[in-house]
Amino acid sequence: MPPGLSVRPTLDKVRGAIFDILGDRVQNARFLDLFSGTGALGIEALSRGARKVIFVEKSSRMRKLIEENLKLAGLDSRPFVIRVEALSEIERLRRLGAIFDIIVLDPPYQAALGRGRSRLHLAEKTLQAIERNVILAPDGVLVAEHPLRRSLDFVGENLKPLSTKKYGSTAVSFFGWNP
Repeated sequence: MPPGLSVRPTLDKVRGAIFDILGDRVQNARFLDLFSGTGALGIEALSRGARKVIFVEKSSRMRKLIEENLKLAGLDSRPFVIRVEALSEIERLRRLGAIFDIIVLDPPYQAALGRGRSRLHLAEKTLQAIERNVILAPDGVLVAEHPLRRSLDFVGENLKPLSTKKYGSTAVSFFGWNP
């Protein structure tokens, strides 16, 4: 990643831990990388045998970086890199009938929507959108990275918390689909 970009990439040890936990689920998976940043999570999924990866990143500068990283890794023919805001892309993917085995999201930590008590962290808003639009496969898993000091208290009707792992100041929460 070039210096000077305002992106907080997933630490190598956290990325490794996520993929150790996901294990064989990644093989042949349909993988959605929301708030892709450098694309490290999606590229790791491709290197571990994911069938298809869709990267969703709003920044055109980061999209170009993802494409460069894919070429450097020799993986530029299979994935799609979409430059759009993640919440609107979730709705579009539902309209297209897309279903994913694994969804990872690592939104900007400081991003929040709304004011006062109704203020929702972008991760929680994204979890709501995923549940509402049903783009996670019934046996799929969703992985949400967030700051340790900010727990994800989301419990949806179908999207249920499975576990949370802690790595320094970072937490990774796992969710499953339970209709």
